[in-house]
Amino acid sequence: MEMGREKALTVGVLAIVGFVAVGIFASKYFDSKDKSTQQSAIVQIKGTVMGESIEKTPLGEGQKRVSARTEYESPAGAEEIEFSVIVDADDVIVDAPVSVLASDDTSKKHQAAFAQALPVAIKGHKLKELEPLETVGNSALTTEAFNNSLEDLKSQD
Repeated sequence: MEMGREKALTVGVLAIVGFVAVGIFASKYFDSKDKSTQQSAIVQIKGTVMGESIEKTPLGEGQKRVSARTEYESPAGAEEIEFSVIVDADDVIVDAPVSVLASDDTSKKHQAAFAQALPVAIKGHKLKELEPLETVGNSALTTEAFNNSLEDLKSQD
């Protein structure tokens, strides 16, 4: 009987520790969403530019940039985004910076997730041969906006 109590106590303590850890993680996650910081920040992270044009991304020798700025409808309303694809002399994609231009916080998160995942999805492919993508960065609407801009990007190459 004593052994059963010890196991129950151990399981209870582990459950409490787990809940506390989840609570700490959640509070840090939600506290990091200071809206004034998000709205005023212009940050470049892994090819993602928030709040400004991506034309500042430097090109290497023999590289070319093609860009498309588009608007799409999100649950929060119309949002804007700018896609850029950088190709080498052989038309191979070497980078894909994205300007996160959304005004809604949720849309900003989706655009940023897409922007971080896009280069991984398309680097090494030839731009002219690129097909519409499945959902990238768990962001269906942003991926759809990219796919709708794909022919425009290809036509500039």
